[in-house]
Amino acid sequence: MPMTRCTSPLIGLGTAVLLALTGCATGAEDAPDEPVPGGGYGSDDTGQADGTHGEHESGTENVPELGTAENDVLGPLITDGNGYTLYLFTEDTDQSSACAGECAENWPPLRTADGTDAARVGGGLSADLVGSVPRDDGAPQVTYDGRPLYTYTGDAAPGDVNGQAVGDTWYAVAADGGPAGATGGSGGGGSDDGGDYIRRPGD
Repeated sequence: MPMTRCTSPLIGLGTAVLLALTGCATGAEDAPDEPVPGGGYGSDDTGQADGTHGEHESGTENVPELGTAENDVLGPLITDGNGYTLYLFTEDTDQSSACAGECAENWPPLRTADGTDAARVGGGLSADLVGSVPRDDGAPQVTYDGRPLYTYTGDAAPGDVNGQAVGDTWYAVAADGGPAGATGGSGGGGSDDGGDYIRRPGD
């Protein structure tokens, strides 16, 4: 009997210690990860998640691509790297754009980066005819055969030519660099509209 009275408290004490240790271990395992200061879990100090987010915005070349696409009516046309039709503006003079402000919002210039090749070419186009002109409203504009190139906000999908002959001053660019479907172009549209499709110095 004396042994029973002595042993029971020791057993109870040992059990309590064991339970306490087990509870501490369990609490440590269940504790959530600490958030990284300045962002969410696993983020850097900018609040962006780890990975390649934003990589395309910096450290990459901003060099557009030129290609060609066949249009059933106008023939082969010059397109940008996403297949959208490129246009020329007959009010432009050689190596100079006359489209700015609201005009450039509707007809965004095809831009390139300073200090780079103006554009990469494919589809049988000539790299020797590619150049660029400076603009007051931002990055330089790509030219082909001296003509500044534009896209059109009215084109919803690659291959659209909704800007063709708008105001008799805007024309899709044929593969030879001229206005598709206008006098002096090779687009095959057969239109007599357009007249002198671009003004050259001395004309």
